[in-house]
Amino acid sequence: MADSVQAESREGVLAAITAYTIWGFLPVYLIFTIAVPATELLMHRIVWSVPFGALIITARSQWPQVREALTRPRRLGWLALAAFFIAVNWLVYILAVQNQQIFQASLGYYINPLVYVLVGVVFFGETLRVLQLFAVLLAAAGVLVLTFSGGEFPWVSLVLAISFTIYGVVR
Repeated sequence: MADSVQAESREGVLAAITAYTIWGFLPVYLIFTIAVPATELLMHRIVWSVPFGALIITARSQWPQVREALTRPRRLGWLALAAFFIAVNWLVYILAVQNQQIFQASLGYYINPLVYVLVGVVFFGETLRVLQLFAVLLAAAGVLVLTFSGGEFPWVSLVLAISFTIYGVVR
């Protein structure tokens, strides 16, 4: 039992490192593809997500859950709303990088956890323990320093943070 938990933890860490490495190089890719319109890149990302998603669903034997979701209109509506907000997030990110707003794009992903905490406290009644509150305040101070050093209001950052949070909450 403990060995399987350790193996699963190792796989999770490896998956996280791989995902964050790929995500870290995404701006380089988007700069190389700057001649391609942002909407076309978004459409490619959406279209190519389907076969890769199908492979993952197949590997995890999750087709019964997909079938169930497709037969429940309310759940399907929430999934459509989540898909809309993640598409907004991707499009804004692509546009930000293509318009040399990488700082704003990155700042959005630093703001995002703070928005999650805010949603948890305000809408879900979460209470923060003293150390958690201290950590949130420290993170907020860091985000404020970065925001002011950027020299402009972080519209792009806020759209990215909020759209990703909404996606996370409604999915």
